[in-house]
Amino acid sequence: MAKKSLKKPELKVKQISHPNSRKAQQLTKKTTKLIKRNKSKIQHQMKLNSIGEKMLFVQEYVDSLDEDTTVCTPEQISEMIEKYLSRFDEELEQIALKHSIGKRGRQHASREDALKIIKSQEKLEYETCGIEIPDLLNATQVSMLKDWNGEIRFIQNFKLRRFSKQFISSKLNKIEKSESNPQLETPNEDSDKKSSSACMELDSVE
Repeated sequence: MAKKSLKKPELKVKQISHPNSRKAQQLTKKTTKLIKRNKSKIQHQMKLNSIGEKMLFVQEYVDSLDEDTTVCTPEQISEMIEKYLSRFDEELEQIALKHSIGKRGRQHASREDALKIIKSQEKLEYETCGIEIPDLLNATQVSMLKDWNGEIRFIQNFKLRRFSKQFISSKLNKIEKSESNPQLETPNEDSDKKSSSACMELDSVE
């Protein structure tokens, strides 16, 4: 009886697949594929959450405008984007103030570095390909934004558009020229096309 009990562990060891066996390789491949799929889902969800936070900021700004507002003017879009880009300024100032008091080193250093990176990236985005937000020049989109309940799953129903600093400047210049001389022809949208190409280049780098 004692001999039989000693043989059982040996049998179990023999049943384990060799690391280089076909079964082990298939299991490794399947696990790697599952990890990549889950990572992709997490990244997609993080992107949606980021867009959702941005849209809530835009919604709050639109709600602060006159109730009769159906579309936003280039000036309003520019103002809203500038406010969005500076939303971390107060927190960064508070962190800097804490650093200047006492000799405790850089408290909240990781938070400060993260906010500075986000601000720098968004500023570059605005100055090149543009910030992606709902099309505030479209009355339907503005109406949808006002009625949006904040749920991430409804973001796909919006028509997102990139607004760059150059594009808004061209819109403002067009308005100024038309007001000073109504007979002038409206310029083309070359700046918008340039922003789109710049955006594709920036996305490829990321």
